[in-house]
Amino acid sequence: MNWEAIGALGEVIGAAAVVVTLGYLAVQLKQNTRAVSSSGLDASITALNETRRSVYENLELASIYRRGLEDQSTLDADESLRFRLLMHSTLWCIWHIYEQTVLAGLAESTWAAQLPMIRRILGSNCGKRFWATYKHEFEEKFDHELDRITGDAQ
Repeated sequence: MNWEAIGALGEVIGAAAVVVTLGYLAVQLKQNTRAVSSSGLDASITALNETRRSVYENLELASIYRRGLEDQSTLDADESLRFRLLMHSTLWCIWHIYEQTVLAGLAESTWAAQLPMIRRILGSNCGKRFWATYKHEFEEKFDHELDRITGDAQ
């Protein structure tokens, strides 16, 4: 075997090693993307559950939430503030799940599972009023998506 043949063989082996390395990196990248997406979903669900827990473990906050959705005029100034912050926290969690679906390729079924809760919260008169007042504090795409879900799309 001459030096040219050995050099050509080395190039073929080197090219094969590059292809194998690129394949390995592609697999690792896909696994990392799934892990990041899963971590983001876990954080979103945890935050939403913590928001819910704050309501069901605190009778006073549960009363504020219920009365706020039914008739916000029954709330005093401090209760109105707590209701608004609770609504913001809940919708921020839902927004995060929406963003994960749109940007990170989260399963559409995960987003679809949020729709009954969105309709329940924003379907009440006070929920509609809250959304009309504060939706500008959320991303426009999310604003349009919630309007579409609740049937308020322009």
